[in-house]
Amino acid sequence: MRSAHLGAGAMLVALVSWAAVACGHDFEPPDRAQRVAAAAEEYSPALFDSITWASQDARMLEGNTIYAEDCRRCHG
Repeated sequence: MRSAHLGAGAMLVALVSWAAVACGHDFEPPDRAQRVAAAAEEYSPALFDSITWASQDARMLEGNTIYAEDCRRCHG
């Protein structure tokens, strides 16, 4: 069973390598303005205007929890 997984992995690597070479051009990501425009189109503030909490305390607790779990690493 293990050799079948190794064979499948080698085949996948070969296929991905072939596809990358066969493509014939380098990947150039869109510039920042295009990415910002796409994000603004996809994530409208109107999507979040219906979020409500049971109380102001519940809102603060949720905000603190999210900050502690996700934001503190980068923002201190």
